[in-house]
Amino acid sequence: MGKLTNLKSFPQFSVDFGDNSSSKTITESALFALDSLLYVMNLSLPIQAYPNALIAFSLHHTHPVCYRESNLIILSCDKNKWNQATYQLAHEICHLMISGEVVSELCWLEESICELSSYFFLPKITKYWLRLGRSNNIETTKQNYAPYFESYVIADQEKVEPFDLSLLISDPNASELNSLMNNYDLRKKNAYIAVKLLPIFKKYPKTWRAIPFLSKIPSGLSFSDSLVKWIELSPIEAHTGLQKMAELFGASMPFPS
Repeated sequence: MGKLTNLKSFPQFSVDFGDNSSSKTITESALFALDSLLYVMNLSLPIQAYPNALIAFSLHHTHPVCYRESNLIILSCDKNKWNQATYQLAHEICHLMISGEVVSELCWLEESICELSSYFFLPKITKYWLRLGRSNNIETTKQNYAPYFESYVIADQEKVEPFDLSLLISDPNASELNSLMNNYDLRKKNAYIAVKLLPIFKKYPKTWRAIPFLSKIPSGLSFSDSLVKWIELSPIEAHTGLQKMAELFGASMPFPS
């Protein structure tokens, strides 16, 4: 384990870069990028209220992961690639903000929403840095780094695998739903769901307030009943966005106001 450094604005989050080889300037810039992500996320999710967590960089891991039970997030990328690091962190912080384990039938929805977290919040870092006049120029090109957060997610969205989301409820054979339930980590389909949810969360950003309650939905419900239950469990300000999400998935039953 390397030296632990606390984020400036969110000191309950400590960072382990894994070694001490980075220059002070590069390390401070990396810390500011992570801090910037938490700042923009905190406007929608209860980041500030989270007690403590460790963010560790490890190239030995093949993929990023969140260990909710131990408040540990591992990022599997170069600490100097701030767009990739914040992309991974936005996804894993979303997992961390869900207050418990999500039932297995809905793990695919959790993964899709956490992918949405990266798509939603990284462009906000770009706007935040531009508003601050923060440049962090890339040494080799002298280009302003700020746009690279937004461009990273735009490029990542090219991986999507389109399918008819309404079939997740309306298909009597539920083939698409069964596919997702049997393998919740279908990245291309997760990304497509995230892309389709993005306009809803942009129009109704308070929908993020429902995310911590995803783990409160009990097992054994149909997908449509799970969505109804999620609305019942969530703060009223999140209801409209959740209702729009349900409509996207093909739900046609009335929902509670």
